[in-house]
Amino acid sequence: MHERVLGALQDIVGSEYVADADFAVYAYSRSNDPALPPRPPEYVVRPKSAEEVSAILSLANKKHLGVVPRGGGACLTGGLKPIQEGGIVLDLTRMNRILSVDEETMVVVGEAGITWAALNAVLGEKGYWTGNLGPGSGMSATIGGGLSHHSVGGGVKSAFPCLALKIGSDRIHEALDTGAQYLVSACPFCKTNLQDAASAEAATLQVVDILELLGQTAKS
Repeated sequence: MHERVLGALQDIVGSEYVADADFAVYAYSRSNDPALPPRPPEYVVRPKSAEEVSAILSLANKKHLGVVPRGGGACLTGGLKPIQEGGIVLDLTRMNRILSVDEETMVVVGEAGITWAALNAVLGEKGYWTGNLGPGSGMSATIGGGLSHHSVGGGVKSAFPCLALKIGSDRIHEALDTGAQYLVSACPFCKTNLQDAASAEAATLQVVDILELLGQTAKS
């Protein structure tokens, strides 16, 4: 089955954009965070278009393979890492185009793999910027990765403190709805914003860094 799936993926994106070597899949099992242990995927695929992504997902569905999307690889909270071995990591960094900039409505449409730095460079030529320095992982993060993690880190909080507090409050209420006693983050910027939101909401749950939680567990 492995070789058949590998061949099908190569047919979709080209052989140079599919990897299954041990060193490649292990590299894609890691990131900057201490949240999750590395679990290598079976394949790493780098699509260039939405059509290729659709074809990959269709194949994965037929073969019952999990798919984890990945942006710049700088996540601090484990969001880009597979939670089990096998499956496909979908590296979206080749999808890095800006599709349109509408100056009348102040809306920019871009693909998920463009970085905050590249997007702001193009907008800067027109006298604009996103108002966001990127999530906690900075301007090297992709916009798809940043938005999927709510971008409540240092960039939003410094430029739009009210918006950051609102987003943080939404996360607090989501956690409270589950009955959680702790809200855990590996991102120091996000922790600060979530703590501010918890204080503003007079919430009883504790916002802690994952290393603090691991330290408490080790002592008990």
